[in-house]
Amino acid sequence: MALLRLVLVALLAAGLPSGDSREPVLVRSPGDGVELLTYSYGTLGLGRIHVLRFSPDAVDLRYLFPPAGTTLSQVLAMPGCSEALACVNGSFFEAESDRPIGLIVSEGKVVQRLKRTSWGVFWLDRKGRAHVTGPRAFRREVDVDKDIQFAIQSTPMLIVDGKERKASDVRKARRTVLGADSTGRLLILVFPFPIAHSEVAQFARSRLLAVQLMNLDGGSSTQLSVAGDAAPLVPGVVVADGIGLFRKGK
Repeated sequence: MALLRLVLVALLAAGLPSGDSREPVLVRSPGDGVELLTYSYGTLGLGRIHVLRFSPDAVDLRYLFPPAGTTLSQVLAMPGCSEALACVNGSFFEAESDRPIGLIVSEGKVVQRLKRTSWGVFWLDRKGRAHVTGPRAFRREVDVDKDIQFAIQSTPMLIVDGKERKASDVRKARRTVLGADSTGRLLILVFPFPIAHSEVAQFARSRLLAVQLMNLDGGSSTQLSVAGDAAPLVPGVVVADGIGLFRKGK
């Protein structure tokens, strides 16, 4: 351990990065209207956070499901992912039935109804504005058949209307999260290393000016595939649903 400390001190003295990057270390575009930003994070900045940032005016979010006859698959193998600009895993699913849990709305159509639970909802209204709403307020205020273009029910809610929520779960795991920044751009953040919910929220607020943020399924389910890449940027296990980014009108 003492030797490791000496090595770290020597590396820092040599001018190598000591932690998080304020600006992306890599920026590329999988397609018009979409930025893929990569940030360094953690000790020596060796961790990598991948952020998809895009305008709802240029890009649609749509659900992806496993091929017919199967209940689970990796997101890259789901029909539609090969035509998308990028794909990530979706929300949690039942271990017994392999069915997604909670509300699913895609392309304005209700695929699955709201689950009566404490889980919140990330949703886009018909104008592409992002919201994170608790289940009681959602049932009271939102007409799911008329008001919504896209919705996913998950937990926990990390940032609601600019306010960070206190995380009760302090465990660390790989994460996939969905949100929006103060200008209305949508955000998908993928953390391919263990990190706490509170750290996710702090990063999203400080680096990306996130005002809405919802945690999705994580751990081994976390995965990211990007158009033009031969293999997933972040590989994961088989899951019950995914989310694809598609050019408007495609």
